[in-house]
Amino acid sequence: MRRLKDELHSLYRSVLDDWMWVRIVFAFSCVAAAYVIWLVAFERACPKRQDIAPIATLTIAVFGAAQVFLHWIAVPDPTIERGKLVPVKDKFGILHINVWNYDVPSWLRPLVSRTAPEGCQVRIRYLREKDVALGWLLGRWNENLEPLDYAKGQIDIKLMLQNRRLPKLFPIDRLSEFAEPYEVAFAVKEDGVAKFHHFNDEAYLRGEGWKNQSWALPIGAYTVEVVITGYGLIRAARASFRLRNGSTSLKDFGWLD
Repeated sequence: MRRLKDELHSLYRSVLDDWMWVRIVFAFSCVAAAYVIWLVAFERACPKRQDIAPIATLTIAVFGAAQVFLHWIAVPDPTIERGKLVPVKDKFGILHINVWNYDVPSWLRPLVSRTAPEGCQVRIRYLREKDVALGWLLGRWNENLEPLDYAKGQIDIKLMLQNRRLPKLFPIDRLSEFAEPYEVAFAVKEDGVAKFHHFNDEAYLRGEGWKNQSWALPIGAYTVEVVITGYGLIRAARASFRLRNGSTSLKDFGWLD
C-alpha cells in the first residue's frame, strides 16, 4: 500500500510539476469560465449595455498573460558550474560541480517565488574524443549525509540508496553574501596514481580511496557531460565541461580552461 501511494504521488508530481502547460490551461479555463459567467450575469442585469465587453475582454487577456508569466518565472532552471577540487587526507582530491537554483528577483518575490524541485538526480558521463569513455553514472550530493558510519565502519545501504536523489533543491538568492551552491562530488584521484575514478555514494563500498576499478579512467583529457532531472523541472538541466588528468600528480588533475 505504501509503495502504491508513493507511485501515485510521483505521478501526481510529474503531471502538476513537470508539465507546466497543464497548470496554465487549468488557470485559463478557470478564468474563461468566470468570464462567461460574469458576462451572462451582466447581460441579464443590464441588457442594453454592450460597451463593457471590450473592456472585459482586455481585462481577461491581461490577467491571463500575467498568469502565464508568473507560472513561467516560477519554474526552476538550475545552473550548473565547475566546482572545486577538495583535498582529502593529504593524498586524495575529490572534484565537484556546483548547482544553483537561483530565485526570482527580489521585487517579484511578493508575487511569486521560484519553486524547489524534488528528488533531483545528477547523472554524469565521460567522453574522450567524442567516444564514450564511461557511461551515465550518478553523482553524490554533498547535502546528503555520508552513508558510512565511521564509528562502526559500516555502510548504511538504505541511506546510500536514498542519497541517489536530493530531497529538495531550494531557491537561492544570488545577491546574498551568504549564498552557497549545492555541491556534487563526482571524481576522485589519488596523488601518485595515474588513473582517476568516478565517485558517488556507492564508492564508499570500496573502502579507503573510494576506487571502483570499473569506473577507472586513464591519463588524458575528457568532456564531462552533466544532466540534472527531478520532479518540478520542465526540462533537464544540462552542461558540459572539459576535465584534465595530466599525470600521476594531483596537481595535474582538474578543469581545463
